[in-house]
Amino acid sequence: MRDDSRSKPPSELVVEAVATDRGVDPTELENLLADAIDPTALDALFESTATGRDPPDSSNSPT
Repeated sequence: MRDDSRSKPPSELVVEAVATDRGVDPTELENLLADAIDPTALDALFESTATGRDPPDSSNSPT
């Protein structure tokens, strides 16, 4: 069995995990991930582990 978790964004993995926990297909979930968090921001948090680069700086402080 292949581990697809390395090729999928964290936002997709969260949806799949919730669906698995509830015993339903991801398309059958009543609440959308985007209603609770920003999926793009979630993916950006983990971008450095997937690409080896630092994630974007979200602070407002000058560098």
